[in-house]
Amino acid sequence: PVPDYITKTTDLYETSIWGKYFVSFYHAVWLLTGGEVGPRDNMQTSMASVLIIVGALITAVMFGEMAVLMSNLSQRSTKFQTLLDGSLTTMQNMHLPSYLINKILDYITTA
Repeated sequence: PVPDYITKTTDLYETSIWGKYFVSFYHAVWLLTGGEVGPRDNMQTSMASVLIIVGALITAVMFGEMAVLMSNLSQRSTKFQTLLDGSLTTMQNMHLPSYLINKILDYITTA
């Protein structure tokens, strides 16, 4: 385990299971997001490089998926707004009474 930077010691083996879990989770997330991991030999350096690349790929996929979801949400909203505007214009051109327009709009928005 990585020693404490101030005391240059580690108490990971003396802590509870939850303490070990959270320290390990912290270092895993730090490594996957490309944080400083301080490798000390060639094996650690190569493993850290691979994991940083994997973390960058995972981050890129997550941001790409979020962009697609936001785009789809925007398209649905725009399509619904176009439908609503078109139906309102048509009803006004037909000179329908306002109570009927409100009933139709309620139906469209709840359906």
